[in-house]
Amino acid sequence: MKKKYIISILILLIIAISLLIYFSSNSNYEHSTTINVKVSEKIKKDDLYIEFQMMQEAKKVIKVKVNNENTWNLLEIDRDYFVVISWTSKNQDTDIENGQNLILEQVEILN
Repeated sequence: MKKKYIISILILLIIAISLLIYFSSNSNYEHSTTINVKVSEKIKKDDLYIEFQMMQEAKKVIKVKVNNENTWNLLEIDRDYFVVISWTSKNQDTDIENGQNLILEQVEILN
């Protein structure tokens, strides 16, 4: 009786540890940031995208998905905006340049 009880606890413990390892290694971290940008290009393929340059680092161009067509239509090339961008990553410390699934969450006109 005691032997079955110990074996059951060991099996449950192994399952719990396995699930913990699985979920910790396959988790995505969600990030967001607010930045000033200048829209450099608008792209319309299967989805809507904009490419922008961050005001602080003018040489870096980043492509972001825009979920709302009305928002995409209102954005103008060479105009400055204050935006909220979200993205996912496998690493907790990933910055926007190395993120995946970049999405424009909010936008406000500067100037």
